[in-house]
Amino acid sequence: MLWWDEQIKEAELQARMRALSFPNLVVYALGCVTHAKEVLLADPPDQLQPDFFRSVEILERVWQEVTRSLERYLMAQAKKEAVAIEPDHDQRVGFMFCEAELMTAISFGMALGAMHESSEKAVRYALGAQDRAYIFIYQYHHELDGSCRQEEEIREVEQSSDACQTELQFQLDFLTAIEQLGDRTLPYSKILDTIK
Repeated sequence: MLWWDEQIKEAELQARMRALSFPNLVVYALGCVTHAKEVLLADPPDQLQPDFFRSVEILERVWQEVTRSLERYLMAQAKKEAVAIEPDHDQRVGFMFCEAELMTAISFGMALGAMHESSEKAVRYALGAQDRAYIFIYQYHHELDGSCRQEEEIREVEQSSDACQTELQFQLDFLTAIEQLGDRTLPYSKILDTIK
């Protein structure tokens, strides 16, 4: 999204992500996705696809024991499962637009975890998961009807949207909290406790 991109560059997010340990990079990406998922499930629309819930179950299973889940085999398995149910372009017709975005964010996060080491590609996947989580929030609040806006209108909506601003602030605060952990890795819920 346009305004989000500007804010992320201003916050030097990519450089900060490069400085994280690999496990904390994964925790950051999956934490952004989890936060977006919680927004949806707090007030879910009537029609969510069963594959969406399967995708969410994969994400929740990873959080159940984050240090064990970051083992290469388990993340590779989670990636395989998430990618298998992620809707392709043709299948997206049966999904709410934003629902498919969140499933893609989950797949990005699982693919990142399966890499098992930091690299520029890993940072791109983490940014992809974070970006898709934000796009989901934007679409859920402003394009649920499937409408597409022009660039200038998107920027105006983002700048005036409490939901978009709250999500960006969460992403930045969550990153700051993870940076303060140093080399320790904690589950999402424990990190949330430090930023509330």
